[in-house]
Amino acid sequence: MPDNYFSLKTIQFVVLSATAFLALTACGVENPTPERSNIDGPVVDPYQTPRTIQLPLEEAPCTIHVEGFGDVDIEEDYIPNVVACENGNAPMEALKAQAIQARGYIYYKIFIEGSGSVVNSTADQVYQCSYASAEERHFEAARATRAEFLTWNDEIIATFYVAGAIPANQDSGAPEDACEGAGGNDPTDTEKWVTYNLGRSGCDIDMTPLGWTPSDCTSNPQNRGCASQNGQACLANRGWDYTQMMPYYYGDDIVIQRAGGACGGPYEEPSAHELYCQEQAEDGWSCFDSNDRVACSGDDVDQVESCSYGCQDGECADPPDDEEFCEEKNEDGWYCYTNMVRAHCEDGAMSATETCTAGCEDDQCVSTGQSPDDNGDDDGDSGGGEATQGASLIVESPGVAGGCSTTNTTPAAPLTLAILTLLGLLAIRNGNHLPEKQFSSGKGGPSGGK
Repeated sequence: MPDNYFSLKTIQFVVLSATAFLALTACGVENPTPERSNIDGPVVDPYQTPRTIQLPLEEAPCTIHVEGFGDVDIEEDYIPNVVACENGNAPMEALKAQAIQARGYIYYKIFIEGSGSVVNSTADQVYQCSYASAEERHFEAARATRAEFLTWNDEIIATFYVAGAIPANQDSGAPEDACEGAGGNDPTDTEKWVTYNLGRSGCDIDMTPLGWTPSDCTSNPQNRGCASQNGQACLANRGWDYTQMMPYYYGDDIVIQRAGGACGGPYEEPSAHELYCQEQAEDGWSCFDSNDRVACSGDDVDQVESCSYGCQDGECADPPDDEEFCEEKNEDGWYCYTNMVRAHCEDGAMSATETCTAGCEDDQCVSTGQSPDDNGDDDGDSGGGEATQGASLIVESPGVAGGCSTTNTTPAAPLTLAILTLLGLLAIRNGNHLPEKQFSSGKGGPSGGK
């Protein structure tokens, strides 16, 4: 692969396929792919009513059908591999830009063109190539931009990109000037399609001749310009992130949106149980560790169960025989009854039990931030467990409502209620109000997006 962050094969794809999917952006209907000679200038097709999609996109598409490969996971397979084949050696922020552009093509195919299938060739995007394969950095770029795509005027745009010229003076001047391709080496002759739209918006932007360029830009909202791979690498090296690169090529009023749903963003690291199921060869219940068991269905977690008496061979172990437990103890005090429960023995009988939320070791509940008594003979409230008096070995959580137990509650006596009410009125009169509860504003959208 050449040192300028793209392969010649990649550029052939961009040159040949850009017209195939975006010369038709104004109509979204099936038409013959234009011949190679047609992309040297504007490609003008009769305008018809385009397909539309309701935004924001609440459900991100999960898969795309790649001929010869079947249904492929968009975020965890297709995007990383396209990034690797298209611009795999670029700096990280340029890889993120490439991920958005690769995803933009797929969203265009699905939502504007109405197709759920692509080919692994220059006719669409190169998903598998002989000169590169997806590595961790390509997955990182895809995950950092998970489900992000570009819109303008509530329309999904086509994120045109080509190799572009290698900027001649990358280290001198402001990045927005130094990373333009004018005057740079242009071995693929693609700089002519690159647009520089920073500071422009609406119909003041330059549309790329790779797509239809009507006099009224609103007639083809999908064509908002074209990016340069070499330029994006230059901008990344000068400290720009991918969110700054998008308006640089596509205009100041471009919006980064993030699709929602199960396959949308943002990316979340899989839990330990999810990673466990991804490694299991068979579905069903199995012991995750000595305490928990997990029911897996493929790579998905169906259910997790905490076993009070430990997990053995995928099953929760039966409770031990308690009748002889304390009879065998020479001294009164607390003892680990199981790996999750400890019992208090007194005069050869079990007087109380405690569930240890982090496990029981050396007759102590494993610390969860509280320090149990060193001698192990405490009052039963150490280690974060719940001590219960009497014969019951395990106390199941009754469930809570409003922070209060839903069982075994006793109504307050009228006198008690009257006293509490009077105290509350006195507190209000003296200005001793409780502070207002603070609420998180929730997750925000991507930079430049919501």
